[in-house]
Amino acid sequence: MAEWPRCRVIAALAGRLTASPVVRARIGEALTASGAATLVCAAACGADLLALDVAGELGLRRCIVLPFAPEVVRERSVAGRAGAWGPLFDRIVADVGAAGDLTVLGLPRAGTNPGERTNEGVLTRALALAAGSGASAEAFAVWDGPIVNPTDDTRHFVRTAQWLGMRVTSIPIS
Repeated sequence: MAEWPRCRVIAALAGRLTASPVVRARIGEALTASGAATLVCAAACGADLLALDVAGELGLRRCIVLPFAPEVVRERSVAGRAGAWGPLFDRIVADVGAAGDLTVLGLPRAGTNPGERTNEGVLTRALALAAGSGASAEAFAVWDGPIVNPTDDTRHFVRTAQWLGMRVTSIPIS
């Protein structure tokens, strides 16, 4: 595993499905402004993959937390989405895995809410990395606020980060 420099911020990120170049730029600006040197997220289509791609361009360490094996995540959550998410997912997961920063939670495929459990894994990983490096862990939500849906995983991410005492920065998608 590569040695990473000590940093001020470990960024945990989750958000909505978006492919907007404007949102991509906002993510880069937020990560840069925070002083982040590490990004932790779940590699979901949209905000997660955009952020991981931007983080790679910025030279940040990237850590991914997946609920299932990468091929299962790709089949269930990436393959059917419009756009070029599949090749981006494959490239980023391969790069992060080769660096030793891919965590697979191994959740059962039925009976759990993988989004909530993965959010908790992302936040826990960010807090652990921060504790081990003397940095702070901060959460970034790429969204315009909660939607009326009992399974709003981004809302769960924000609420859990707040409960854990993390600073939360919202990055608007509109």
